[in-house]
Amino acid sequence: MSAASDRVSAMRDHVYELAAAHGVAVEHRRAGGRAWRRSRRISIAPVRSGITYLGALHELGHVVSDGQRGGRRMEREADAWRWALDNAAVELTPATYRNAYRCLCSYLHYAVRARLRGVTRGTIAVPEPDSDAWDVLDLLAQLGEVAMVEHARPPAVPRRAGRAVWWSA
Repeated sequence: MSAASDRVSAMRDHVYELAAAHGVAVEHRRAGGRAWRRSRRISIAPVRSGITYLGALHELGHVVSDGQRGGRRMEREADAWRWALDNAAVELTPATYRNAYRCLCSYLHYAVRARLRGVTRGTIAVPEPDSDAWDVLDLLAQLGEVAMVEHARPPAVPRRAGRAVWWSA
């Protein structure tokens, strides 16, 4: 076996070891992932790269992390990414971190669009300025070597100066 296939096998084994240690059932799907906290199961794409490995850890984080109780969607997503980063057993590439960054940003963009439509209730919301979600976003941007680009700030979205992702006036 090659070094690459040994690495993939180690990542796959690590996911199954963590799942077993936390009593989480693992199911397979073609792509993406899903987690069910109450039934303690995840559905993940086959672990074939750092991206699918970190995605699998992220889904495990949704089930086992204490930060998944209550809170808003983006904060739960950020907590699951933090859990994945804290539990990764191999060194990951900037491309892997960029993928996680884009995934977490998608929830931020969804929250901004919801706010622009006048949706102010529910679990999809822009995190408060002191939310840990911003720290996770910053960390993923830094690890992923993401080039920061200023975006026009949508109305009623808090400015977060000094952070990786923020909107300016």
